[in-house]
Amino acid sequence: MSSIEELKHLQISLQDISDATNDFSDENCIGLGGFGQVYKGISEKYGTIAVKRLSRDLGEHSQGDREFKTEIALLSNYKHENIVSLLGYCDEDGEKILVYKYESQGSLDKHLKSADLTWTQRLNICLDAARGLKYLHHDVGAEHRTLHRDVKSANILLDENWNAKISDFGLSKKGPNVPDSFVSSNPCGTKGYICPEYETTGYLTPKSDVFSFGVVLFEVLCGRPAYAPVDDQPFYIWVQKSYKRKTLNSIIHSGLHEQINPASLHAFSTIAYQCLKNGEERPTMKEVVEQLQKALGDQMAPSEPRSDDFDALHQRQSRNRFDSTFSMHVVGIREYPLEDLRENPWTFTNMVMSSFNFALARKAIKFDVDAFNPSSTLKLRGNRGVTGWYQRQSTRVYITLMLMRRSQWAITHSDQRTIFRATTRWTSKRIRTLRYHHQVRLTIRLRYRMGRHTRDHHLMVHESNGIEEIVDDVSDNLLSLSSNVDEDLIGIKIPLKELRSHLEVGKGGVRMIGIWGMGGAGKTTLASSIYDQISGMFDGCCFVDNIREKSSKYGFEILQEKLLSDILKQKDMKVERVAKGKQMIKSNLCNRNVLIVLDDVDHPDQLKMLAGSHDWFGEGSRIIVTTRDEHVLNAHKVNVIYKIRLLHDDEALELFCKHAPQQDYIPKEEYEMLSKEVVSYAGGLPLALKVLGSFLCDKDINQWRSALARLKDIPEEDILGKLKISYDGLKPMEKELFLDIACFHRGGTMEEAMVSLDACGFHPIIGIKVLMQKSLVTLSRNGPLRLRIPAMFDMHDLVQEMGHYIAQGEHRDNPEKHSRIWREKDILSICSMYPTMNSDKIEALDLYTKMGYPPHLPQVVATMKNLRSIYWRSYPPQLLQANFQPAMLCCLILQYSSQEQLWKGRKHLPNLKVLDLTSSSFLIKTPDLGGLPRLERMILRHCSCLKEIHPSTGYHESLVFLDLHKCSNLEMFPQITHMPKLMTLILSGCSRLLKFPDIQNNLDSLVDISLRDSRMIEVLPSSIVQYCTNLISLDLSNCVNLKSIEFDFCDFKKMEKLHLSNLRLQKMDQLFVNSNFLPPFLTSLSLRSVPILYWPDIPSDIICELSNLQVLDLSKNRFSRIPLNLMQLPRLKFLDISLCKNLVELPDLPPSIAVLDANRCDSLVIKDFPTTYKWLWKVTLGYQVRGGENVLQSVFQENTIEDHFMSFHRDSIDISRALGFDISTRSFAYETFTLQLPRNWFSDYSGFLILFSLMEIPDVIITIKQEMQIINLVR
Repeated sequence: MSSIEELKHLQISLQDISDATNDFSDENCIGLGGFGQVYKGISEKYGTIAVKRLSRDLGEHSQGDREFKTEIALLSNYKHENIVSLLGYCDEDGEKILVYKYESQGSLDKHLKSADLTWTQRLNICLDAARGLKYLHHDVGAEHRTLHRDVKSANILLDENWNAKISDFGLSKKGPNVPDSFVSSNPCGTKGYICPEYETTGYLTPKSDVFSFGVVLFEVLCGRPAYAPVDDQPFYIWVQKSYKRKTLNSIIHSGLHEQINPASLHAFSTIAYQCLKNGEERPTMKEVVEQLQKALGDQMAPSEPRSDDFDALHQRQSRNRFDSTFSMHVVGIREYPLEDLRENPWTFTNMVMSSFNFALARKAIKFDVDAFNPSSTLKLRGNRGVTGWYQRQSTRVYITLMLMRRSQWAITHSDQRTIFRATTRWTSKRIRTLRYHHQVRLTIRLRYRMGRHTRDHHLMVHESNGIEEIVDDVSDNLLSLSSNVDEDLIGIKIPLKELRSHLEVGKGGVRMIGIWGMGGAGKTTLASSIYDQISGMFDGCCFVDNIREKSSKYGFEILQEKLLSDILKQKDMKVERVAKGKQMIKSNLCNRNVLIVLDDVDHPDQLKMLAGSHDWFGEGSRIIVTTRDEHVLNAHKVNVIYKIRLLHDDEALELFCKHAPQQDYIPKEEYEMLSKEVVSYAGGLPLALKVLGSFLCDKDINQWRSALARLKDIPEEDILGKLKISYDGLKPMEKELFLDIACFHRGGTMEEAMVSLDACGFHPIIGIKVLMQKSLVTLSRNGPLRLRIPAMFDMHDLVQEMGHYIAQGEHRDNPEKHSRIWREKDILSICSMYPTMNSDKIEALDLYTKMGYPPHLPQVVATMKNLRSIYWRSYPPQLLQANFQPAMLCCLILQYSSQEQLWKGRKHLPNLKVLDLTSSSFLIKTPDLGGLPRLERMILRHCSCLKEIHPSTGYHESLVFLDLHKCSNLEMFPQITHMPKLMTLILSGCSRLLKFPDIQNNLDSLVDISLRDSRMIEVLPSSIVQYCTNLISLDLSNCVNLKSIEFDFCDFKKMEKLHLSNLRLQKMDQLFVNSNFLPPFLTSLSLRSVPILYWPDIPSDIICELSNLQVLDLSKNRFSRIPLNLMQLPRLKFLDISLCKNLVELPDLPPSIAVLDANRCDSLVIKDFPTTYKWLWKVTLGYQVRGGENVLQSVFQENTIEDHFMSFHRDSIDISRALGFDISTRSFAYETFTLQLPRNWFSDYSGFLILFSLMEIPDVIITIKQEMQIINLVR
């Protein structure tokens, strides 16, 4: 939330406000509230304004002062057509004043009793207000979600067109500190609107606003305010009782009875009642909006004819032009005699066309109507009618409305039921014919010509949505029809549609949209196309191209002048200073509806100078920004970031063939094969396809082959230059980081690469973020994030090729002068020049020498004095060379080495931080670390012959991480005398290690010890708890010979993870008898196969104090019932009870549970499984478990997880949802099973993927019947 100091630009002087309100005269006072008084004023700058003045009696630092600041901070960030517009504020001379746009119809509460407020108007007002709350709850995102806390009819303002706007945000709470729920010590709001649980307990959720809105809905229906009790009971209880008793007709506003369609009343009252239910039973604001839209549609749907005549209907429409959006529906749903319509042709036509015209205007489409002669008689062959056109750049597209009773395309003399006919101008070649079926459906016939092709489209829509769907179709098709999109723009149709959806042209507010992607991906092309399509809808427009280059060459003043000149149509605009230019842009455009494209932006300052903030521009304005750097968009807080996609193979092939069409002298098969090679090389990048296509278009087949072969070694300069712009914008350290990833780490796991990148001082955590924002590097996972699949480094092939090209520099054929070596041929070339060559330029090596490398390669590497990183797999069975002492070496990785010893004596490597000898299965002893003063990580995993750890390890002062996992021959670890920085000690799998290392000094940094599978250790000494006071994780799993623990676990005050699986201590029962034996802050506890758990005298409250426990493993135990009270664990997320074969029933689980593993619990019977586990996303059951379908239904019905990833496993058959949703059912026990789908399956699920994984695959027929919601599996 913006601080008040950051919003100085919104300040309005006290003098200006005083002048506008006639010195706060009583005549200008229009309201009084808890905040203070509200005045109406006339401002020279803002027009008619509403001024809310904080009462001085409230004083500084009061509740009113806090509300004042809250409202400014909120409304300065939020712009929505259904949220009140804050124009500014005043905090001067003790006055605290808020200034809003004046809404002429006042607040909704003043109109509740009015008979002139029609039901259609009331529905639209409710829908507008619901959209405003939906925006606050959902559309702004979780980080900015806002709870209003004072929703009531008095806080819903109405403008001159009866559009509703949410107001009064003084009590609001905004994220990210607003979770799904929290407790407020001081519940706020207005009596009669506050939800009961919030008022009594202070428990606040988004559903609290929903309750208040439900009260408002019933106020609108009943025509009476909620603050006054009815029959000595609160208003909301009164309406609830009426709904339940089905007596709503008795409480509905008397003026609405003749207007409300019964279906509309049912939909409206149902959602209003649901809003008043308890807590989580209430709908979300998204669902409220959907149901109110349905109520509005039902109001316009066909109903039984009433006694209203046509003129009365027209009079009702004329009173409120806002209803004209739906007047065509109202006319169409009543059957009037043909004679009556002929008597009022102009009235009828005017209503239809005003309805259509109004709806088009909301889409920002300008639509003109030809004159209609009211005196002419409607004849079947008449030549007068209603014709309109959309015009842009001298292109006219004619629209004809034709209303008919039946679905026929030809009108005959015998059809006497034709109501109205409008002429068409078929010579225009671009026609929309809209035929209205008098009773049931509307058919849209679309005919237009693009190039040499004429296309027809037919669309059937239900008439309750007829107007809106017609307009949507006109908007989608006419604009694309009239645009000047180049025919070469392959693959742009879908991006254009998606981008237009994000732009929301025609709706209120100011939106900034960023188009982000790598160089050459088509960002400018997409921005140009959308600009050409929609620029005619705005008061002014400007396309500022190549800002990155022009701002550095000419300065910002020139760009500001262009922007102002193009929009204001004034050629003599002059900007002398950048600051003055910013002022001019804001003052001239703040009340204009403008479209601006800022192309190729590469720094946040460029946006600050040209489009500083949303309030620089008028309502409805749209700002489009293209950039390679996502950070630019995030820093400027654009509304949407649209990541541009690369072309699919078919699109890429089509684009290439347009630029390099097949020539007669090139055989078709050869052309197709080589074209596909080019497409594969380009990787969907439009720039590369165009450049290569233009180059190859006049070449013969041999020249094609030669060019493709050359590309493998030398990239095309036009492509390289475009891609290199992003690289050139990096800082020096970021460039080195990118080159290392491009040359060594693409396709590798991020976790492994980070070790060496960090050791080299590249600060990869922030650096990788920068590379990703500049579209140079991506992270890929082969599965959902929830499954913790390691992230892999990836990048576009051409970006990697650019990195290789840069690393090789200007000496492509002289590898000894390259900065990085990774190719086999370069290694061999360097070896062939030994010993005459100079290799001081080489900084990093990636070698694999299992076979085929010259034997003198180690001597060659030893001459490379400036190496900082070596990754050498399968180092030969010899010591490192005596002269191998690169002073800059930071990372030495010799995995799968054949050495028995790394070096003799002491080697001086002053900057070495990482030494990785993983899987060096011949290594017998570790080297002397005395010459490695900065060593931080030593990794000796799977060194199966290792017997001796050099004593220098036990007093190394810099060592942070020591991993000896599965060093199965290691028997002794040296005495630890001084290792002040050691954080992690891994001795797991050291199956011959006889005792825990002797600790002689404090290890204050040590947080993680793993002794898993160290089967020979018998005693854990008290020195562990004495010297390792900050230990967080201790793993003693499978230490089967452990006989004594000489300390209490509860003495570890900071321990969070404790693994005691498969322990067989002689006096283990003494540990468990004490209910406080566990560390109090544990988050993870493993008690797998611990026999003490099924002893009868174990207290059930041994874990009752573990309020932070999230993971509990009780698997492979023999109890029949879990002896622990799991409901005392309020944060428990993961419970593993698999392989508990005697378990007969599930315990009561806490509502926080997310993962339940009960696989192979052969005796388990699940009778009832609650649906209250809203976080539960994964359940695993063995096929022996009875009642598993109860769990499946629960997982389905309680689908509240944000990404809707759920997993349900049963043996043999997997049914998988496309986004990672796995279900398994029992092994062909039944040929048919029924699956009850959740209520939101149609809108929130992409479908079901059924996967069979069987040892012997039978013939299987799968039938899914949606009507019955049955899935048949037939063998």
